Amino acid sequence: MSKLTVGNDTIIKKTLYISATVFSLILVSCDNQIKIDNEDTVVKTSENIEKQIQITKQYDDFKKFNEGLAPVEKDNKWGFIDKQGKIVIPLQYDKVRGFQEELASVKKNKQWGYVNKQGKVVIPLEYDKAWSFNEDLALVKKDRKLGFINKNNEEVIPLEYDFVVPFLGDLARVTKNGKHGFINRQGEVVIPLQYSWCATNFSEGLALVKQNKKWGFINKQGKVVVPLQYDKAWGFQEDLAPVKKNKKFGFIDKQGKVVIPLQYSNLYNFNEGLAGVELNNKWGFINKQGKIIIPLQYDAVKKFSEGLSSVKKANQWGFINKQGEVIIPLEYDESERFNESLAMVKKNGKWGFINKRGEIVIPLQYDKAREFREELASVKKDQKWGYINKQGEVAIPFQYDDAREFHEGLALIKEGRKLFYINKQGECVKKCR
Repeated sequence: MSKLTVGNDTIIKKTLYISATVFSLILVSCDNQIKIDNEDTVVKTSENIEKQIQITKQYDDFKKFNEGLAPVEKDNKWGFIDKQGKIVIPLQYDKVRGFQEELASVKKNKQWGYVNKQGKVVIPLEYDKAWSFNEDLALVKKDRKLGFINKNNEEVIPLEYDFVVPFLGDLARVTKNGKHGFINRQGEVVIPLQYSWCATNFSEGLALVKQNKKWGFINKQGKVVVPLQYDKAWGFQEDLAPVKKNKKFGFIDKQGKVVIPLQYSNLYNFNEGLAGVELNNKWGFINKQGKIIIPLQYDAVKKFSEGLSSVKKANQWGFINKQGEVIIPLEYDESERFNESLAMVKKNGKWGFINKRGEIVIPLQYDKAREFREELASVKKDQKWGYINKQGEVAIPFQYDDAREFHEGLALIKEGRKLFYINKQGECVKKCR
């Protein structure tokens, strides 16, 4: 989350976005991830996505292909198919996770275990929960306690923790009796369980921790690098972290040195080399040396995206570049960031899209809109949502109660109480019942 103020529009919109994208699933196997180094690769990958969607569309639900197989569901039972659509493991399980390191966790009769790619049960279904293997270890739960097993079903790390975040690298965050710390893959406690809160992972080599209502940072050896002295702190981004003390904000480096004094009433994290800061109810931008690059003269600003920032003055929004020059006049009632070279803008209660020259590419005629993703944008008109392309042409008719952004070829749709997924042709391909 970039802006640090709690309870503002930026955070609300971010929360909604996260909630929506929880439903979105990556449909491409690891060896078919989208690359942007050339157009042919993107086209080929898009074709692969569409092919996989077509293979799985006959099922009520499905998950991504991984290691050559995809979980599919019909009539509340799960199994696995290969990329030709052949059922490899019969649809007999109540829940499954995708294959990882040649094994998949499966659930039947409220118990979890593991099967191989031939469908043989290799670890008995005896756990209350079981997650995917990662570097020969899998997180499992039994009798409300969590630990790790190996592929021989041997308990490598005892099931003694109340909460565990799976390994990210060589360390995993664990919780016992309300205290947090980290263990290594041998189960050794590397960082004692002494913190009332700590980050789930290390960001740029450091983890944010809290003790006695104060915040600081530790390294992977558990050494306190930044003393626990701040009222609030956030993760490192572009080598700097925002911190708060006595109701003032500033930035520290990874040695804990205050590089930008705690003098601001609010700020953003650094993005594209600049951070938005507020003082005396006016916003501007500073660089990493703390120098004011864009004077604090705006009523509101948003983080830079694609080289431009949306700024507000006298209740009107427009865009500036990193030199502070007004590129698009402040004439809109609202505006959002640039994404895929277009930005949403609002005037007189209607939304449309402009390009980086400020030209209206798609007329301001929609009641609501979301940014372009994968060449399409969802827009609302006359109480219904549909999709348009970058020429403003209707790609999928206005017929939905809600419509989210496309992600890897699919978009989440709402009709009444029903949630399902469509492809870019508007066909329901997932959760269609």
